[in-house]
Amino acid sequence: AIARWEPFNRFAEFIGRNTIIILAIQNYIIGFIKIFCIRIFGPDFFVGNYLVNIAITIFVLIVSTLPIVFINKYIPGMIGRGDYFNKFTIDTKGL
Repeated sequence: AIARWEPFNRFAEFIGRNTIIILAIQNYIIGFIKIFCIRIFGPDFFVGNYLVNIAITIFVLIVSTLPIVFINKYIPGMIGRGDYFNKFTIDTKGL
């Protein structure tokens, strides 16, 4: 039922197309969050706290949208997209 929900499909497609960018920047975002939270809440804040880890995951996905949009718009060649790379792809529409 959730797979037929249009906003979920668009979100899942967005995440799927931009996984390389998310994987490249997630450590920086998580590191910043952990340093910030450890200074405020103490070093035992993350131990066994699954809700905090889920919140960090959601926060990483939200914060990653800005670099994703920037990279896709201005420097798509950095991740193997754009006019230069399109000539090396195989056209499967005619199959």
